[in-house]
Amino acid sequence: MKNITKFDKSFNINKISSYQLTLKLSKTGYSYCIIDTIRRQYVAISYFNFEEKVNNNNFLKNLKKAIKEDAYLNKNYKAVNLICSCKKFTLIPDDFFDKRKLKTYFKFNQELLDKEEIHFNKIKSSNLYNVFVISSDITTYLVNQFPEIRFVHQGTPLINTYISKAKKSKSEKPTVILNISLDNFDLLAIKAGKLHHYNYYQYRTETDLIYYVLNTFKHLDLDVNKTEIIILGTVEGGTSMHKLLKEFFANVKFGTCNEDFTYNFAEVPEHLFSNILSIV
Repeated sequence: MKNITKFDKSFNINKISSYQLTLKLSKTGYSYCIIDTIRRQYVAISYFNFEEKVNNNNFLKNLKKAIKEDAYLNKNYKAVNLICSCKKFTLIPDDFFDKRKLKTYFKFNQELLDKEEIHFNKIKSSNLYNVFVISSDITTYLVNQFPEIRFVHQGTPLINTYISKAKKSKSEKPTVILNISLDNFDLLAIKAGKLHHYNYYQYRTETDLIYYVLNTFKHLDLDVNKTEIIILGTVEGGTSMHKLLKEFFANVKFGTCNEDFTYNFAEVPEHLFSNILSIV
């Protein structure tokens, strides 16, 4: 996916303190959207690739460089959300959640490293809590840049959005949502308006991704010819990944953003940014 920066004609630099910023970070790059929550519209979107995939040691260096050099990442916003792309998380039912026991919950099936902080989000649509970790170096730097920042796991808006859509449509048919990045993807399965499955996968090749999806279909007893697959993320129409998905699954389509907000970037398909756009 190429670098993208687009501004709506309504964008006003003098009103930026009334806007909301949502920023997503990964080891391959970053993306963000600027939202006018008063007029309920998206006023800017941007996607930027790092020159090469970074590791934990130089990720913070790349982040600092990005915020320093991108004129719209060092402004004062009304609210700032950071969406974290991370594989270490656990979902906990509301009835069993106790904030005092976060470390116990997390360490039950994940390793907690010395410089990792535990965070959590409430997934209102499913009565779940999403417990995840972020490097303390990253959180310390970002809190200094954006004192009111809210940390969000990428699965949280994904689950909230598509469970809410399923409940609204009252559809009983299963749906699978793939939120795909350059080297990882989320897989969300919804059935009868309820969360059926959610997981995060890392992959090297496109056939790896197909294998994981087919294996999940088999495990959940889903029909590849009848189950709708919604694609979000960096997969563009007509690419080899898109063609491969259509080869194995009969009902594939791209996702859309939050219908309650106006999206005026006709030249940029909504699905490329839909997960960060949906957080509002």
